[in-house]
Amino acid sequence: MFNIFRKKHRKLESWEKTTLQQVFGLLGDGYAHYIEQLDFIDEVGINRSDIPNLINCKYSGPFYKEFENELIENFKVEGLIIEDLCKMRDVEVVLYFSDNIFIGYSTNLQVGSFQFNCQKIDISQARKKFWGDEGSSIVKRFLTKKELKSINIGDIYISNINGKDYYHLKELEDGDFLGFDQVGNFFVLTHDPFEIRKIDRKSVADFLL
Repeated sequence: MFNIFRKKHRKLESWEKTTLQQVFGLLGDGYAHYIEQLDFIDEVGINRSDIPNLINCKYSGPFYKEFENELIENFKVEGLIIEDLCKMRDVEVVLYFSDNIFIGYSTNLQVGSFQFNCQKIDISQARKKFWGDEGSSIVKRFLTKKELKSINIGDIYISNINGKDYYHLKELEDGDFLGFDQVGNFFVLTHDPFEIRKIDRKSVADFLL
């Protein structure tokens, strides 16, 4: 009966900030500006969303004028594993980004039941994926209705290769995949040997249908 009095917001813990700084650093240059954003977090909300175990960041008004960019698609990073310092167990973490702003993270464990160990972070399975309606709108821009029926938009993720984002459309043999970039060029990316080969738009159907 006392759950209605549970605190719904608090300050960002120092161990959270340190761990997020480490994570953004490990994810690469494309995440460097999110480290700076952590200094502007006024407080965090707790479970104030339909996303389970979400910690969402709250910033002051002037912050958005400096960092917000509605041209950047909303995305999330899944597959992060961070050790729980208290019980030495794995915590599965998802990061969320909207309009070029880091808006929070969720975990598979109940909020308040763990503490991140910033020295034990595994990003080997990390995948950048669309969040919300972003995936649907971008993919529909470049695929025909018939081609769309052969894919699952929820399975599409983003790989950053040599500083450029490629949208992973379909898995091929031996770890290769069919992908496209932000302007609708299509590629076959091969694993061994590594190669990014641009393909003709007409041949995309041969891989999908």
